[in-house]
Amino acid sequence: MSPSRAGRVIEPLRRALSDPRVAVRRLALHALGCQPCKPAPLQAGIVLGLLIERAREDPSRRVRQVATHLLGLQPHDPRTVAALQAILAQDTDPKVRSRAEHALQAQEKKRGGEVSVASCQLRLPLHPKEDRLNPPAGR
Repeated sequence: MSPSRAGRVIEPLRRALSDPRVAVRRLALHALGCQPCKPAPLQAGIVLGLLIERAREDPSRRVRQVATHLLGLQPHDPRTVAALQAILAQDTDPKVRSRAEHALQAQEKKRGGEVSVASCQLRLPLHPKEDRLNPPAGR
């Protein structure tokens, strides 16, 4: 994707990350960070910074869960590993810490050169009243 086109995509999503509604922030994160859902990834540096910010600072544990999960889907990067280690050590929510642990494992596999087929494990609700993570059927 060309830089100008990526900028047109990223900027509205960046603004959506400040929306007061949790569902809007979660969907914006998914649109930014879910690499398996895109034919071509967005600019990794910008996306990574936004994911780390939301994973560490969002007041909603659900938003932090999504952001943390999506960090595990990104290409290996030492900044991602450092952020996930900090989340694991500092976040008070056990589900966010669990996501951080899984995301760290995914990052380590990528660092070691193992081929991993990442898939989007989140079914994000389209209706704002259905604001919770839904595990895929059979999990």
